[in-house]
Amino acid sequence: MSKNISNNFLKKISVRKLKSDKSTNLFILSAIILTTILFTVITTLSISLKDSLDFQKFTLEGYTAHGIIKNVTSTDLEKIHNDPSIKNIGEMIQVTNKIENPEFENSNLVLCYLDDETLSKRVYYDLNGNLPSAENEIALPTWVLDKFHLPYKLGQVINLQYTCNNQHKSTDFTLSAYYTEYTKSSTTENGFGIVSKDFKDNKGEISLDLYITFNTGVNIIDNFEKIRSDLNLNNKQVEVNSACTTTSTLTFDELLPYISMIITIIICGYLIIYNIFYISVLKNIKFYGLLKSLGTTKKQIKKIIRYQYLRLSIIGIPLGIIIGYLICFVVSPLVIKSVNISKLNIKFNPLIFISTIIFVLFTIIISCKKPIKIASKVSPIEALKYSPNSKRKNTTKAGTNGAKIYKMAFQNLFRDKTKSIIVILSLTFGFICFICAGVLANSLNPDAYLDTYVPYDFKVENTYLQRINTNEENPITYDDTKVFNEISALDNIKDVNKISYFSAPLEYDGVLKSNSDEFRKKAGGNPFESKVNSNILGVNEHFFDNISDLLIDGDIDISKLKSHNYAIVSNVSNNAIKVGDTMNIGTKDNPKQVEVIAVLKRNTYTHVFQNGPDIMIDDSLLKELYPEAKPFILTFSLKDDNAKETYEKLKDITTGFPYINIKAKHLERNNFVKSQRGIAFTLISISSLMSFIGLVNFINTIITNISSRKIELAILESIGMTKKQIRKMLTFEGIYYGIFSLLLVSTFGSILAYYLVEAFKYQANYASFNFPIIQLIVTGIVIIITCVLTPKIIFHFYSKSSIIERLKNIN
Repeated sequence: MSKNISNNFLKKISVRKLKSDKSTNLFILSAIILTTILFTVITTLSISLKDSLDFQKFTLEGYTAHGIIKNVTSTDLEKIHNDPSIKNIGEMIQVTNKIENPEFENSNLVLCYLDDETLSKRVYYDLNGNLPSAENEIALPTWVLDKFHLPYKLGQVINLQYTCNNQHKSTDFTLSAYYTEYTKSSTTENGFGIVSKDFKDNKGEISLDLYITFNTGVNIIDNFEKIRSDLNLNNKQVEVNSACTTTSTLTFDELLPYISMIITIIICGYLIIYNIFYISVLKNIKFYGLLKSLGTTKKQIKKIIRYQYLRLSIIGIPLGIIIGYLICFVVSPLVIKSVNISKLNIKFNPLIFISTIIFVLFTIIISCKKPIKIASKVSPIEALKYSPNSKRKNTTKAGTNGAKIYKMAFQNLFRDKTKSIIVILSLTFGFICFICAGVLANSLNPDAYLDTYVPYDFKVENTYLQRINTNEENPITYDDTKVFNEISALDNIKDVNKISYFSAPLEYDGVLKSNSDEFRKKAGGNPFESKVNSNILGVNEHFFDNISDLLIDGDIDISKLKSHNYAIVSNVSNNAIKVGDTMNIGTKDNPKQVEVIAVLKRNTYTHVFQNGPDIMIDDSLLKELYPEAKPFILTFSLKDDNAKETYEKLKDITTGFPYINIKAKHLERNNFVKSQRGIAFTLISISSLMSFIGLVNFINTIITNISSRKIELAILESIGMTKKQIRKMLTFEGIYYGIFSLLLVSTFGSILAYYLVEAFKYQANYASFNFPIIQLIVTGIVIIITCVLTPKIIFHFYSKSSIIERLKNIN
């Protein structure tokens, strides 16, 4: 064969070889599809989940811009538009004061006009209808329709009463659109309805807010501080979107799980594809030797094999991507339950498509490198002399009782050590993933979680106080004290923990200055002189009943707290505040210096992170320093087991107070169990796919092994070995594969699972390691059944032909 042979002819040889060996190619195709599915599912779900978690942070704020500048004057507006650091500016114009309908007595609803840029930055979903265009049209969130007890129906007329330009007015609006808000506005009933430009032009404006998006997401806090300083704005006029300061580039620690998954898939795909190609090349070694004898060069033989796996890849990779995406849509509801997000958008991402193709092709290339090298190097003489036993050394041993079948099987097992080791590793690796997945899923113990994060039976929380800007314009007025006192008077409650709250602006000095500077460095900004905003909690002795695990330094001395001279802090930035430090709290007219007696890892009660630490002082001291402090949280346990009845009582007491949230331990347990099941299903599904790949690899090896040894088996039968004995020998070979695999799975799998749980404790400190007895039993049953039955079934089909027909194939 000439060295100048055309590529078309090499392709024809490759295609004919593919057609002549359909069973092996079917396994190769299956391996490519499974590897592609695995990569597509994991990368798509991981990227979609990260985007959804980041987006959920924006849903809590209600918008995606970097921040808002409020009550902007015309002079300020011109200066802001000339700022080169700003990319986009959206306008929201308040047209009316608070809606005065009786249904909104405890709510704060105003009417606003939003330009297109602002509308694009607002976060809502399920928009039905069209945004207002005519003067009397309006778009409302569904919670507003609920207040009116109106159906979700477009075109209906809604009468709203309001004050505009110091005049009381009433307008019949036509509902042009309604939507569901992600934001806290729906729970605090503090929001706006959207009106048209014509309505705004006729009514004028009360205030103008700007939605600001900078050219870059770096140093957002500094950019806003520069604007605030240049325009001489007060702190309340500038609101930074906290979701932007917490949504950042992944660190190495955050990327590590994704890197581990990719390496896992590469290993899993490599093991099966390598083994199948290795077996295929050895099976066809005489064919490649014959091509060599006809003058085919090494380079041409490599091309023939490459054409084969490229053709299989063209079929397998697109199929794997399509099936992978379909699987993502099927499991997405379970993922939503697992991580407690409102929505998971599975989108077709071209980057995932391209990276999957590159990744799978890379896996195939490195998997086929050695088999291709073996095929291209073999000489015609070596190829013609090759047989499955050619690698086997002469290990004849003297004996008096004849050959033992189990010994023959053990010697056959490691005839080709490379092939056997790869099969054992591929079978082992998949099931190790299965063991680790099961252990991680079981490590999420509901009781341990509840003891750590929900140590009370009930928690009643004033969610309105969780808003950073509670002291801004148009505050909601309510009699929360009455609600909390009524709950405290229930007969069947005990261990009542009352917490009051105030968001206090403190002086920028001492350890508070150091802590604020460290906070800003962490958030991506530079220190500047300003107020330090802190969450100050007024607590009693029951606050500390279940927080011993959170203590970093110092001791919790309740008697010292009651002396009004001490405080406990949490959410400290970079160890800037230590035990023994003093800090100034209170107001200018009523200052107070307190000493830090303990530092906590975190405060499990507040969720608003400010540039100052969370400070816990005695409740009576809080009321003395800040008389306007509000009842915040009430936690308690029950004297008897009537959680459902108590929950109904609490709902009755809080009726009419939508911003007061009730958290019940029994409901949290149900939610956690649902999440745990979702996590378990997702982890075990992916690991089961890996295990299945290992089983496919094993079955293919047994099929190829028996097929390549058909002459040997026929000769053994011709010299007196019965089919039953041959079947027994092959079964022993399968059992040995199973035993070696189980030993590796039970040892390395358990050890790896233990360290994974220990690492996982950094994210979920309530996780606990449970020895994977059930997983090991399931693994043992599956491996043993597969390893015992596969050789028997394959040999059964092979031995249907007579011994004469099988011996005719001997050359």
